[in-house]
Amino acid sequence: MTRAFGFPTGVVNAVRHAVWMALISKFDGPTFAQQLGRAHEQDNFGFGTSGNSGGCVDVARDTSADRTNNEFGRRFATGYRAEVNYRNLLQFAFAASFAAAIAVIGDYVASQTMRARSLIPLDLGSPCG
Repeated sequence: MTRAFGFPTGVVNAVRHAVWMALISKFDGPTFAQQLGRAHEQDNFGFGTSGNSGGCVDVARDTSADRTNNEFGRRFATGYRAEVNYRNLLQFAFAASFAAAIAVIGDYVASQTMRARSLIPLDLGSPCG
């Protein structure tokens, strides 16, 4: 399993998608952000390498997760009432990163706990080889 910052790259990718959509939503609107996110994901299908995964992934599942994280970012931006400009851009990006990280890492920890409790193997095999 490829890791980044101590977490599987999927966790880092989830935060990246949420922050990307939050920033675009805040500056260009959630509708444009949604269209851009959909265009980014539209050609993903089957199994293969995806983005920075470092290996074989179920691209349809990865795309579905990306779309969920994109929606999280758009909703975060919509709910963030303060004006965002070049002076406080980093503050907004940090807030979006932190919110996404809390949500994603919470889901990750919960999934690991559920796997441990139910004894579901972590790797059920890959159709890529």
